[in-house]
Amino acid sequence: MEIINLDIAVGEIAGESYPVSAYYPPLGTETEHRTIDTDSELLASSLQWANESSSVRRSSIEAAETLGSALYDTLFGGKLGIFLDKVLQYSETQETGVRLRLSSGDPSIVSLPWEFLFHPQTGRLFATDQTSMLTRYLSHYATFGRTRSLAAELPLRMLMVVPAVPDLDTTAEIERVRLAIEPEEDSQPTILMTVLGGPDEIVPLPRLLDTLQNDEQGFDILHFVGHGVSRGSRAFVRFNAAAGGETWLDSGVFARSLKPYALNQLRLAVLNTCESGARSATVRGVTSLAGLAPDLIRNGFAAVIGMQYSVLDSASLEFSQAFYRALTCCDTTGQVDAAITDARGRLATRFQGHRSFATPVLFLHTEDGHIFEFPSRDSEETPRDEDASSSDPHLGFARRLDEKSEQDSLDERAELNTEMASLKAKLRYLRSRRTRYGVRNRLDLFSEIVRTEERIEAIERRLTTTRVP
Repeated sequence: MEIINLDIAVGEIAGESYPVSAYYPPLGTETEHRTIDTDSELLASSLQWANESSSVRRSSIEAAETLGSALYDTLFGGKLGIFLDKVLQYSETQETGVRLRLSSGDPSIVSLPWEFLFHPQTGRLFATDQTSMLTRYLSHYATFGRTRSLAAELPLRMLMVVPAVPDLDTTAEIERVRLAIEPEEDSQPTILMTVLGGPDEIVPLPRLLDTLQNDEQGFDILHFVGHGVSRGSRAFVRFNAAAGGETWLDSGVFARSLKPYALNQLRLAVLNTCESGARSATVRGVTSLAGLAPDLIRNGFAAVIGMQYSVLDSASLEFSQAFYRALTCCDTTGQVDAAITDARGRLATRFQGHRSFATPVLFLHTEDGHIFEFPSRDSEETPRDEDASSSDPHLGFARRLDEKSEQDSLDERAELNTEMASLKAKLRYLRSRRTRYGVRNRLDLFSEIVRTEERIEAIERRLTTTRVP
C-alpha cells in the first residue's frame, strides 16, 4: 500500500495559541491557531492517569480513550479536524495509507503523549493503525542534517549495550531481546546480537566506542538498556565510571561520540531507558526539550525509539518480538514506522487499556519509514537476461539502478541535476522572503522551505545511488 505523508507542524506559541499547519500533497495545506491547554481539567486528569498507571491494575480502556480524545480535540477540534477527515476519506477512496508526521520545536508540545491520539467519531487509534501511522518527525534540515545512505544487508547486526545497573534486571532484558530475535526452526537469523556488558560488567563510554571502532563489519542497531533522566534543560544517560560506580553523560556528549558510526552504518537506536523519549524538563513552562532521541537524530541516526513511560517486563518482551520481526520480515521489512505500529497494536490487544501501547515513541528523520534498504533477493537469484527489471518495493526512492542502460542513467542524472538547480533557486527565493518578512511570514512558507530542502536532499541521495557509466 502506498503511504502518503500528512505533516502536522506546531509552531511556537503566539499569545495564548499555537500556529498549526497541516500539509497533505493531494489536498494542499490547512492552517489554524489552536489553544493547547494542558491545565484544562479533562486533559490534566487524563495525563495524570497515564503518568501513574504503571500497574496493569490501573488499566482502563475508557481512560485511555478519554486521554486520546482530549488530545485529538486539542489539536483537531476546529478546521484541522475537518481537514484531517478529508484526508482520511481521500486515502480510503484511493486505497492509500496516511503517515501522520507530527513535528514541533516547542518542548511542551513534544512532551505530550500523542501516541494515545484517538479519533472519537471513528474509533481510530492512530498509533496502532497501519493505514494512519503516527510518528514524531524531526524534519528541520538545518537542525538535523540530511539522511545518509540507508543501504543494508540481512542479517542486521545489533549491539546491545548494558552498563552494570544494580536496580535493573538486565539479565532478563538481555534474554527477552535474545528470545525476540531468535529465528524460527530451520530459518536463517535476520538479526545478530552482540552484548556489551551485563549485570556485573563495567561499561564506560570508551569501552563502547572501542567496540564500535574495532568491529570490522559494523553495527546497524544500537539497543541501550539503562537509565536516562532529564534535569533542567538537559538530558543525561547513565554509564559506568572506569573505576566502577556510575557516571552521568550529557545526552549531547553521548550522541556526538556516536556520530562517526551513525554516519557510517548505525541507523536505528532503541533506548530502553527512563525518560528517553518525548520528555520535557519541567511539567509547565518548558523552554527546551530534554531527551536523548533528538540529540541522536542531530548526530546522524535515521530513527530513534525511546520509552516515555516505564515498561512492564512482559510488555517489553512482546514489543521486542513484534517490532524486530516486523522490521526484518514480511511486507514491513526495513520500515520502522510500520514495525512499531505493528508492535503497538499487539501491546494494545494483549494489555487492554494499559499505557504499554503508547510507551514506545518513534522519532523519524527519513522521508518515509524505510530506514533499511535491502537489495532484492529475487534480483540476486534471477539471471540478468530474465525478468531482472522488476523493482523491489523495499528499495524505495533511493534504489540502485544497476539494471538501467548507460543512456538511461545519463538521462536520469541530467534530469535530476536540472531539477536540483531549479529547486536551489527556489530555495534561495523562499529564504530571502523568510529573512525579509521575519515574524510576519505565514506558517506555510516555512513548510514550503522544509519540503524544498527535503526534495533537494532526496535528489542528492538519488544521484549518489545512480550508477555512473
